[in-house]
Amino acid sequence: MIKIGELSKITNTPVKTIRFYEEEGLISPVEVDRWTSYRYYDDSSINRLSEIAYLKDLGFSLKEIRNMDEQVVANKLAELNEKLIKITKNIRVLSHYNKGGIVMKNFVNDKQVIGKWKRLGVVARIEDFKQKKFKRGVRVFEAFKELYFLPGGAPYWSLAWSKGKLFVRDMEHEYKIIEGKLFVFVKDRYSKKVDDIVVYEQVDNKEYTEDEISIKDDTNLPFIMDKRVVGVWNSIDCIDKREDFNENANENYALKTEIFEKDGRRKRIWKDNTIDEGLNWTKNYLIDARPTWNTVSEYEIIEKNGETFMIVEWKSGDYLYGGKINCYYVFKKVQ
Repeated sequence: MIKIGELSKITNTPVKTIRFYEEEGLISPVEVDRWTSYRYYDDSSINRLSEIAYLKDLGFSLKEIRNMDEQVVANKLAELNEKLIKITKNIRVLSHYNKGGIVMKNFVNDKQVIGKWKRLGVVARIEDFKQKKFKRGVRVFEAFKELYFLPGGAPYWSLAWSKGKLFVRDMEHEYKIIEGKLFVFVKDRYSKKVDDIVVYEQVDNKEYTEDEISIKDDTNLPFIMDKRVVGVWNSIDCIDKREDFNENANENYALKTEIFEKDGRRKRIWKDNTIDEGLNWTKNYLIDARPTWNTVSEYEIIEKNGETFMIVEWKSGDYLYGGKINCYYVFKKVQ
């Protein structure tokens, strides 16, 4: 048996902390000398302190550790999942904003805009809309066939709002409601002048949540091996259509590498060397079952001139909130 000072050195736990754990009912000495009041411990005490440190790292409170059982673990798992959903959502929102972009402050409510709006078209002047003179071939805000004004100005995709203002990525645009129609005055990124006015019509005034308005693919797919996929792939191109495939492309894109493991796991490496973990794959599909994403992207393998290429659907916010696959990533197998 060992004294408290030795236990402290072995476990790298301060004596004060060990005594505090005793007061909290987390650990007890094996024996207490009735003459000297010295506390004595054994290997089980060492293991217990290691267990407490491990559980604290996992986020458990001392109260939870003291009452540890299956229900405590289940509750903690639910709590962490809820936090993960919020953190993942915040990461996704912030990733759409460049440094120095819009920072929401002093939100001002505007009850009349809350709800869903559908895009009618683009005009040069409000008077042109009244005369139904829409601009043709103008793609501004084309991805936003529907706009959602969430309660409290809550952001989704790359949008947020406050009264009279619509924030899209790192740009601030003004809006007005005239005779039941929403006019968004879109500013040029460089001159900051209004180039176009996008017109929307309100569909309803429901208080939507982000979860309600996003598309969710069925990610519960069984793993089926595809030996051609296992290995390391580097991106070489991003194309609008599969038919645009060019094996000689060598572009440098934000998404740098995809790594496929034999057991169906997958990870993604970005140009800045950040890594997306927790991704999966199965034959014909890339799976992203992380909270708030839930996408399944189809891939196609092409063998050409002795080299192997992969064309993958890129499902970004355009897909999650607009149902549109706006491009395809092309990868070349390197290992």
